[in-house]
Amino acid sequence: MPHRIESSDATAILAEVFPLAEDDYRENAAIKFSAPLVAATDCLFSSVTQAYREALVGCAIARIINQDIDIRLPATESGEDAFSGRSLADNAVTPFLRDRAIPISVSPYLSALRGGAKFIKGGAPRIQRDKDGFDALVDLVDYLRSGLADYLFITTTKPDDGAFAAARSYTGVGHEMNFVPLADWLVHNLATIGRTCRALFQAKMIELLSAQGTPAEIRVAWNDKMDEAIGVKAK
Repeated sequence: MPHRIESSDATAILAEVFPLAEDDYRENAAIKFSAPLVAATDCLFSSVTQAYREALVGCAIARIINQDIDIRLPATESGEDAFSGRSLADNAVTPFLRDRAIPISVSPYLSALRGGAKFIKGGAPRIQRDKDGFDALVDLVDYLRSGLADYLFITTTKPDDGAFAAARSYTGVGHEMNFVPLADWLVHNLATIGRTCRALFQAKMIELLSAQGTPAEIRVAWNDKMDEAIGVKAK
């Protein structure tokens, strides 16, 4: 059965990320992409086919909500991994953007994308007047399928406000960004990995500490912490 996306969930995501997009636009914030993605984005947003840009918004939302969805398949008759791009557009994307006075068509799936298009090479709608625009859409959909990722940053100090702001921006487009203090991360891992793995960790640490070129200060600090841990030395 094709995946169902609740319009309320989609609208909530739009409400969360739209202010971030406005801030980035006002501040002319740079988002780093590879040259091919920049070219595809330029092509899509200079295309005369507005429907392709509108469809990309729905694909991004579908990817964020459920990564099991194949966002290349925006028609439910395409199989169990598909979703209804038209339903998402009609019930969430179009009303949301129209309420904010963003120029938008009635539905991309009733205009340039009617006829069950698939966002893959060779999957263009039956009546195709903008091959370059459609190819750019396919490239960007492919990026959404593989470009979103989870990141865990292990830190020794509290991240600054800029780092948190960047994390919020990337989270808003589907990435998962987390920060964890190094000491807490180590304690948690060592407490949960079991005796055998702790022994392997200890053996590897001793090997590294014994290696030629390891600064003496690191060896001393390690020994002090070990003494504290077993109660030989007071903190």
